[in-house]
Amino acid sequence: MADYTGQSCFVCQKPFEPEDDVVVCPECGTPYHRACWQHYGHCINVHLHENGGSWKPVEIPLPEPEAAPETRRCPRCGTENPVHQAFCGHCGMILEENGQQQTAQQNQQTWQQSAQDICCGLDPNEDYEGERLEDLANFVRTNTIYYVPAFKKFRETGSKLTMNLISAVFPQLYFASRKMWGMTFLIISVLLLLDLPSELYSFVTNNDSILSQLHSMQQSMDSMGGMGGMYNNFLQVMSEQIQSFCTALLPYETALHTMHIICMYLSFAVRVLLFAFSNYIYYRFVLRKVHRIRAEGLPEGMTELLVCSDCHSGTVCGDRSCNGSVSAGHQHGVLRSGIL
Repeated sequence: MADYTGQSCFVCQKPFEPEDDVVVCPECGTPYHRACWQHYGHCINVHLHENGGSWKPVEIPLPEPEAAPETRRCPRCGTENPVHQAFCGHCGMILEENGQQQTAQQNQQTWQQSAQDICCGLDPNEDYEGERLEDLANFVRTNTIYYVPAFKKFRETGSKLTMNLISAVFPQLYFASRKMWGMTFLIISVLLLLDLPSELYSFVTNNDSILSQLHSMQQSMDSMGGMGGMYNNFLQVMSEQIQSFCTALLPYETALHTMHIICMYLSFAVRVLLFAFSNYIYYRFVLRKVHRIRAEGLPEGMTELLVCSDCHSGTVCGDRSCNGSVSAGHQHGVLRSGIL
């Protein structure tokens, strides 16, 4: 039986569906829905009957092929990226062309290009609170493939949350490596302060063990004679001071235990906050530093700003540091994080 799907009934002009009951005129071949045929009881395609013609199906145009996608989906996070972009703007993943796995040679070329492109395939002129992305990347300089996508996420989504395990485990080392000396000293001070009740409580509860060790050392010094006697006197004074200090703290043992528990949870909370917000803190630090540099009246295009690496002045080269001269053996480097 012929397939009339998509053709129109001559009476109701509705297209035939695959499950429709179709009746065909035995003379001209015009198709009808059975209900439409029964309504008239005969073929109403008078024109074909008068001319002796036969019904011909209308050619149904084929659907146009879908246009090539203008975006590429990141295989890691699912973010849609512009087709010309080499890296995911959300997580920094290398984007594979047409969803196919790249060959080893293509991967190598991509990584070589990314090593030269500090903006990781993003537009270097993107505005970040009045500063260009390229300027921020030049300031960060190292590990931009991690920080640049994070900066883009902060700007576009307004979210301040990312994950930074290093800053949670070793916060002092992380902020020091980013030349954020103020945060480094602040974190050291906060963690030491939170650790103080634990140390005092441990000192009180382990008083007997400490004194026992000192007593053993005294006995060892007694057996040495000579200089051992002088060290023995020193250990005796130390033992008395420790005993006196522990006696003074003993009435507060319960309070120290409570503070030890509270500070332990507070220390954990601080590390969780650093885990979630360290990258955003660093983002604000970079913006603040670049704003400060630009406020000093420096020219546009931060990539052209040079820092003197020979005189180690820590200021932008100019009349005030090395008179802007670049001679043999007086090399200059691109602006780095924390130099200014």
